[in-house]
Amino acid sequence: MPERWVKVGTVSEMYIYPIKSCRAMAVPEAEAAPLGLKVSEHVRDRVFMVVDSKGELVRMTEFPKMVFLTATVIGQQVLLSAPEVGDITFCVPEDKAELRRSCSLWGEKVKFTLDCGPDVSDWLTKYLGKRVFLCYHPGEQTQRQKLTEFQKRFWTFSPKDKGTFQDETSYMLTTQKSLDELNTKLATPVTHLSFRPSLVVADTAEAFAEEKWGFVKVGENGPVFKVSQPCLRCKLTTIDPETGKYHIKGEPLRTLHHMKRKLWNAEMDEICRKDAVFGIHLGLLKEGDAVKVGDAVYAAVM
Repeated sequence: MPERWVKVGTVSEMYIYPIKSCRAMAVPEAEAAPLGLKVSEHVRDRVFMVVDSKGELVRMTEFPKMVFLTATVIGQQVLLSAPEVGDITFCVPEDKAELRRSCSLWGEKVKFTLDCGPDVSDWLTKYLGKRVFLCYHPGEQTQRQKLTEFQKRFWTFSPKDKGTFQDETSYMLTTQKSLDELNTKLATPVTHLSFRPSLVVADTAEAFAEEKWGFVKVGENGPVFKVSQPCLRCKLTTIDPETGKYHIKGEPLRTLHHMKRKLWNAEMDEICRKDAVFGIHLGLLKEGDAVKVGDAVYAAVM
């Protein structure tokens, strides 16, 4: 645990994505739990995931209209909303043998999830035009302990950093200064929602300062995070989160590929040299007070 912290900014935005690859939910306050930001028992980051008949992840890159799919969770009740198909309400599934099903994302198995039922499946199938199902991740511990060969190259990445259905880790952080710098090079500016962060930090000293951080603390007595790896960007960033359409000319990914920067460590720089980097992945190192918009953010080097 670092002994010396430097204030580097403030939390300006926080987001939870109840369903992986679907619409964001802005939150003013949340608990930093091992599996991601958490507002209540079932209002958690990426606690639901859409899968196909083989149990494999269905993503926004395949169905951009998923960006309009909204989940509102109140207690045990979940309200799903989407254009053209209206709303459907269902209860968060309880653990019953007939509801258990495994699923996978990026070739990695998640053995214990719960099917949200045939009515939800039919509703989602009607919206997407493909037979799909909705899985719920119960419990407070990650089931994804296996690192990919690429993740193993980052000595800072631990199996404990993985979450429910997140691609890499339970948390991803971006900064306002970095977004501002990127937008100076784009004909059409983008927002942080193009990058789907958990935490957005404002008031940093410079753009891309976050790429030099090794640890992050939010608030005087708040949670402490370890930086797991830089966030390597993919095609999903080229989908406009407001319109559900792909950006012309593959932006902002195209410009990010041209904005190559030296990272804080030569080995890290070599690993990421062919990738577009924007933001940092975090793993929770120590739990603390709830995180709030406006909280001070502190950093330490690795």
